[in-house]
Amino acid sequence: MMDRIGLEENFIRVVNKEGKASFGGNQNWFADVKWHNIHGQGCGLIAAVDTYLYLSNHRSISKEDYLNIINDYLSKRFVMKLFLHEFSFLKNKSIAIGIVPRQIVRFLRKKLKKEARGYKFKWNGRHGTRKMYEKMKSMLEKNVPVVWGLYSSGKFLKLYKFNHIKNQFVDNYLLLTDGKMGHNTTNSHYITATAIIETPTATKHQRMVEISSWGDRFYIDFDEYLAYVGDSKISKYCSNILILR
Repeated sequence: MMDRIGLEENFIRVVNKEGKASFGGNQNWFADVKWHNIHGQGCGLIAAVDTYLYLSNHRSISKEDYLNIINDYLSKRFVMKLFLHEFSFLKNKSIAIGIVPRQIVRFLRKKLKKEARGYKFKWNGRHGTRKMYEKMKSMLEKNVPVVWGLYSSGKFLKLYKFNHIKNQFVDNYLLLTDGKMGHNTTNSHYITATAIIETPTATKHQRMVEISSWGDRFYIDFDEYLAYVGDSKISKYCSNILILR
């Protein structure tokens, strides 16, 4: 039997003009925004905005209003735009850093200061993955979304869907063609954890973390995540979560 520990309500519903709702924000909505490069490096900003909206009780929002929140904030934050921008430094090569945990913490502090006082975050990186699962679970039990950074050099982490007909987690929901990378694996990416699904009696996937990414609901096997991070101190620091102070 599966036990779900997570947010009290459905996560952020971003509703488009046709009335279709996403599961959180989607950086792909910004594919045509060249300077900000949110499409390529905006996952941290998306996770931050979703967390802000949830904690300030804005659980349903129009897509237009969602885009305005991000664009208005970036218009006043030149340094953050620089972190998101993709710079070409050699022929056919480019680099973009993406925002860092400290910028996410500052974003949440500023946005929650007026609407949801009492939430203060810090990066758990220096503690590595030690007791990270317990910290994540504790936050979700308090109805607080978890901003989760994923990083491990040269590795990719598998994303699952839940097949309600088969009543199991599946990883073959997306067929990759033409050598293109789909969303059934990821790396160097921020996501938002919304629940933990525990099945102690299962032979596999005993600890699955429900996440929001690209406006959709996925699942990560926490034990596969630990193997993905490995023993690298850099990966343990960079692949981590925001926790409450």
